[in-house]
Amino acid sequence: MQRDQTEERMAFKVKQRLIQYLLSRKEEEGFTLVELIVVVMIIGILSAIAIPSFINNVEKAEVTGAQLYLHTAVKECQMKIAFGDPDPTYTLPPNTTRFQFPDSGDDGKCLSPPSGNIFTAARTIMGQSVADYALNINVVTGEKSTQFNVPSWITWKGIYSPILQK
Repeated sequence: MQRDQTEERMAFKVKQRLIQYLLSRKEEEGFTLVELIVVVMIIGILSAIAIPSFINNVEKAEVTGAQLYLHTAVKECQMKIAFGDPDPTYTLPPNTTRFQFPDSGDDGKCLSPPSGNIFTAARTIMGQSVADYALNINVVTGEKSTQFNVPSWITWKGIYSPILQK
């Protein structure tokens, strides 16, 4: 009997110590303020590096797309002229968020004026009325020109190979 009481006391003491330990233990869940600040700073530094590069890549892709629209218009006109179409036309591309596509003559007419319509890719943002720069191409002759402050990385290399000779 005494042995049972001793075992009960020991069990009681163990339970009591366990409860005291659990009540006195501080929960260490979550992150400290310092850890959160460090993570936010790292994300900020990575963003400062990545976002400008991403924006430049988007700009270069838009410029390449605009040049391809111009190139396609020249090919359309030159092919229709070569096949004897009396009133050749080209497809006007849709305006994008960065480029508008006006031309100097009647919209989509290759020979308006007879020397060739000047088709333009005007670099604008969100509907601004004045272009930052413009890429121009004569849809009949393929002659290329630029206006305003065209960035130095923009080239016409590989964009046009003439079908018709001047």
